[in-house]
This record gives sequence, C-alpha cells and structure tokens, in this order.
Amino acid sequence: MALRNVITGSFVVGQSQTNSVLMNENTLVGLTVTGSYLAASEITFLVSDDNSSFYPMYDSSSDEVSLTTGSYARSYSLDAESFFAWDYVKARQGNSASALNQTIRDIDIKFITKRL
Repeated sequence: MALRNVITGSFVVGQSQTNSVLMNENTLVGLTVTGSYLAASEITFLVSDDNSSFYPMYDSSSDEVSLTTGSYARSYSLDAESFFAWDYVKARQGNSASALNQTIRDIDIKFITKRL
C-alpha cells in the first residue's frame, strides 16, 4: 500500500521559489496551492540530488515541466514517474526564462508525495 505524505512549502513575498522539499524515498504526485494572489500564472519545478545545486526540470521532449495556475486555491495531479529520480524539489513561479517573485502575501503550497 502506498503511503501519502503532505509537506508544506511557501512562496514568500520577494521570492520566486519555495523552500526545498525532501522526497525521502517518495515521489511527488500532487500539488495544492492553498491561497490566491500568486504572482505568476505558471508554476515550474527545480530539482536536485544534493539540496545544493538545483536545476530546471524538463521532460523527455525538452519542455519545462509546468502547471498553468489560476487565481484561486487549486489542487493539481502530477506524473509520479517524472519526479521519482529526484531527492529534492522546489516549486517556482514563472519559468526558467522569466521567474516572478511573490507579491502581496506569502502563499503556502502543499507537496503531496507517495511512496512507490
């Protein structure tokens, strides 16, 4: 039976990225934006194997992995296999060409993980 875990990260005012989230032998399967007022309409991901060097996450077609977000609290399903290789994940507002810092107020993001 797969065990689910919820880890909270935050988009802090003045920052474009959340804190890093340790996958701890789990994989990312979902993301919940708990509030409105995101600075960007797109969330992309940064990944790392050492929690020091983070890189933009691309799929096998060389497209940046992204979610189109709305202006309200929402939950999103993610492809678990895409995140399985990574020990640490951050969410970023915008993309690698144009990251946007959070404005107005901090927004919590729930990273939903499962053990495979």
